[in-house]
Amino acid sequence: MKKVLKERSALSRISIAGLLVIGFLAFVPKIALSEDLEKKAQDAGKDLSRSIRNGIKQSEDYLKSDSFHRTVHRIASGAAEAVRESGDWASRKLDSIGTHESPSK
Repeated sequence: MKKVLKERSALSRISIAGLLVIGFLAFVPKIALSEDLEKKAQDAGKDLSRSIRNGIKQSEDYLKSDSFHRTVHRIASGAAEAVRESGDWASRKLDSIGTHESPSK
């Protein structure tokens, strides 16, 4: 009877060890996949950060460029001209209203 119990005990230990090995092997691909996804996420974060830095640098370069300053000057001059023309038009209209009114006395 003791011999049978020892054999069962040994089989149980082997079975438990086998299950642990099978369980470990089942998780290894998941662990590798998880690490691979983590690496890809880190790489994507680095790429995004690099793209943002490049965009900021290009924006700074453009804002410092003569082309940008000429464009801003052209827009500001055009806006000033439009305001001046609007004022002149309003002034002409008011003058024409004043000259067309007949005295009511």
